[in-house]
Amino acid sequence: MERWNRVLALSSLACLGLLTLADCVTDNLFLTLAKVSQTQPVSWNLGTCASVLGGVSDVIGQRVLGYVLSTRSKYCAMIINTASILAAVIVTSSSVSLGQNWSLMAATAGPLIKCVGGGSHGSAFLTLAILHSQAPQHRFLYYYSTGAITVLSQTLGSLSASRLSKHSHILPGALSGLCCIVTYAMIIFLRQKDADTKEPGQNESSPLLPDGQQILRGDSAPASHIPLSDYLTSLYGSSSPLRGQELRFLPIVFFLMGFCKSTRPLFTTYIQHRHGVSPAEADHLWLVRAVLSVALFIFTGLHTACTKQSDNINHAQAKVAILFISAGAFAIGLPGSYDSITIGEPE
Repeated sequence: MERWNRVLALSSLACLGLLTLADCVTDNLFLTLAKVSQTQPVSWNLGTCASVLGGVSDVIGQRVLGYVLSTRSKYCAMIINTASILAAVIVTSSSVSLGQNWSLMAATAGPLIKCVGGGSHGSAFLTLAILHSQAPQHRFLYYYSTGAITVLSQTLGSLSASRLSKHSHILPGALSGLCCIVTYAMIIFLRQKDADTKEPGQNESSPLLPDGQQILRGDSAPASHIPLSDYLTSLYGSSSPLRGQELRFLPIVFFLMGFCKSTRPLFTTYIQHRHGVSPAEADHLWLVRAVLSVALFIFTGLHTACTKQSDNINHAQAKVAILFISAGAFAIGLPGSYDSITIGEPE
């Protein structure tokens, strides 16, 4: 059973990486192919519209996935999330062939369709919910691996979209679609394997949350028959699963993930206006930041997994994280710091 739990955890991390890569490639495809006036920072345009709609779809999609987790199974929620990202990939990639009006459809229909099952944030939600069932001595390592995979996939997504779109507008969509198809195959395999390893009498459709955390679970009313209206009514009540200890960490994690995801346009915009660097140079500096973030997640997580079995972040980890954040903010704020961080003479 322990071996199966490890396989499930690693497979869920792999699915997270593939879906995050597919989602980021799709999001960056519009930013890569659109006109400069449509994505100009610090102004209201289609780029801003896509960002706002993407955030709205993430919030709605996570509520949908939470309902599915509480009433169905984790595999059903993962399939819905994968289908949601794949639908956004198809809509965004197809809109490129529309000609003059492609940008409007890509900026609106692509993000909105992810309301069905969320985007990469929904994938992280499912991954964290699955990883929380792991043993405490391995849990923190998986948490940090989640952060590292997310940051790495976001970086690879932006690079892949810009590089592949130079050769063909179809290649980014093909890569995203392939990632979704591979993820779907992995989910089907995990569901079948899980059904084979379960004890007699267990049902694959049983909800992911424990019995004490089910929403409006009555003795005569199975979870699969919970009305959607009752679910929405109790979502913020005292019986909400978000108030349980199993999921109490999720709001903090999603706040940090949302902040990290939104810092890329903020960072690149600031460094371009402050120091006059080109967009390509700003992306290269962001890549340095991503490498440092991955290193921080991995090495700190490995140290924690080997020495700690607590569910709480200790003071040493907090100090390291604050040190990295403070050093990065201080370096960015210094005049001419870009020339000292990167190799080369100032222009």
